[in-house]
Amino acid sequence: MSRRVPALSLSALIAAVAATSACAADESADTDDTATSLSNCGHEVETSGVPQEAITLDQNSLETMLELGLSDRIRGAANLRVDIPDRYQEDFDVVEVLNDSWLTGEQLREAAPDFVYSGFESHYSTDGVGTREELAELEVATYASEVDCPEQSPDKGAFDRLFTDYRNIGELFDIDQKADELVADQRDTMETAGELKSDLNSEVSVVYIYSFFDGQPYVAGNGGMPQAFSDVTGVDNAFADVDGLWPEVSLEDIALRDPDVIVIGDLSERGMPGDAASEKREELESHPVSSELDAVINDRIIEIPGIAMDPSVRSVEALEQFANGVRDLGYVD
Repeated sequence: MSRRVPALSLSALIAAVAATSACAADESADTDDTATSLSNCGHEVETSGVPQEAITLDQNSLETMLELGLSDRIRGAANLRVDIPDRYQEDFDVVEVLNDSWLTGEQLREAAPDFVYSGFESHYSTDGVGTREELAELEVATYASEVDCPEQSPDKGAFDRLFTDYRNIGELFDIDQKADELVADQRDTMETAGELKSDLNSEVSVVYIYSFFDGQPYVAGNGGMPQAFSDVTGVDNAFADVDGLWPEVSLEDIALRDPDVIVIGDLSERGMPGDAASEKREELESHPVSSELDAVINDRIIEIPGIAMDPSVRSVEALEQFANGVRDLGYVD
């Protein structure tokens, strides 16, 4: 567990991080002089060498690092929502969890990173660990998933942007071959799932439900990973006309779109009300409007891990589950 420290002003925090980061840089300078510069979500990521003290701000970025064999470069992790898969457990055992929830600026100062990695741009804020501009002034390199900034590469789908993440992390940590192998492996799985598009025997629509909050569902709009599931498989996202990753809608809105299939994300390990797949089913089945949907009456509901509906190394596995689920429901000849 991390130690509690007195709250600091932002200027004091920046000064403290600058001092400790400089020390870390001096210590590693003799062993690594591989400088790297690349563009990421409208920011320049510059490192003076291979990062030695990385912090991951969420589980998605942590598991990407673990998948790429970088556990020895992780100084600390934060914001873990679900259990770590068994295949990562041994590597994860050596990683210090600095905060199960959101990392604070004080905890970042204590950890003295030379690299910070997040699945989302929004995790970089003045009220949190600091903006990317503030951290760049301290010579702390930062990275956010390319999937979270589609406007920077509108010609690419979400999976292509996710694969760019793998390659960028591979370049920054000097493991290009490992990153390329991961991309090749996941692209093979994606292409197999994509065979569903030509096998569909009719038009099929889907609503992806991530969570419920006070009875209101949050569904996939056109900006995130589930839209990529639809693009790859040919199953229409019923809310593709709505901008945003996870816009809040109503069950009446879902009923008006009358999807053939409903995907619900299981976040039961997170433990918040409405997270479990069973709770989402209950919401759908008990509401007077959604309970009349054919997809609900005929149980055309596919469950996938909720965390895989955000960009992560698990996303391609969820794509495969989705494609297989649609096949099992009989939408292919």
